[in-house]
Amino acid sequence: MIIFLGVIAGMLMAAMDQSIISPALPTIVGDLSGVGSYSWLVTGYLITVTVTIALYGRLSDIYGRGPVYSFAIVTFLIGSVLSGFAGQIPILDQYLSGMAQITIFRAIQGIGGGGLLSMATIIVGDLFTPRERGKYISYVMVLFGLATMGGPILGGYLTEHFTWRWIFFINIPIGLIALGVVQTHLDLPIPSEDHTIDYLGALLLTVATGTLLLITTWGGSRFAWDSGQTLALGEFCSPVLASSSTKRSALTSQSSRSPSLGTGRLRELISSALLLSASDCLVG
Repeated sequence: MIIFLGVIAGMLMAAMDQSIISPALPTIVGDLSGVGSYSWLVTGYLITVTVTIALYGRLSDIYGRGPVYSFAIVTFLIGSVLSGFAGQIPILDQYLSGMAQITIFRAIQGIGGGGLLSMATIIVGDLFTPRERGKYISYVMVLFGLATMGGPILGGYLTEHFTWRWIFFINIPIGLIALGVVQTHLDLPIPSEDHTIDYLGALLLTVATGTLLLITTWGGSRFAWDSGQTLALGEFCSPVLASSSTKRSALTSQSSRSPSLGTGRLRELISSALLLSASDCLVG
């Protein structure tokens, strides 16, 4: 149970950070003078989360659940700390605006967030028997929804009573607790069979999901759905999606050769992109 709580703590951070920033956007934009690029604070995080979700499971098959999940936590915490200090780092202030800094740091957060979201269900699947698995995964999904809905409330409270920087600093104690639990209690064996990563397939999936998320984020807001920019992204995305469906997924085990598996994985990634984009619209 301690391991489950540690895994849940990491997942809650990533889920909450999809929406916690929404009520703080006006304040952040005012402090960092970035009216023209404020949407990238959310979009940058969602893109890196979406494109990395597909890779962590495969990497954990190679290097083990514990090390990969720990890497995700550390990466997320680094992104959180840097985001909290955006615009107050003298070395970077000489070259990048505060808004550019926090956008980059949010993307770093997303790299870790993708692992926290995907590895939570993977580790739960390893910890519990098939009979218990459904119950605990349902707990994960319920908590994911609560974290997504509660993010704006917590973000608004921290911004109003403290400072918007605390919406990032609050991740530090939670992340350290999760990291400590994983390091001391999570001891899952590394699969003995050989694994390889389809790097070309991973690249195609990354480009395809990233482009799709841009379409769903910008369409109807920054650009009209029938504008040249949106159509151009769609025309670029279509052949990449077609190419991706012919490649073996980066998550596919070497023993799985079903030609429909790549398409199935791709469909899951498209659903993830749409879900993350939709959650941004709901809380934005």
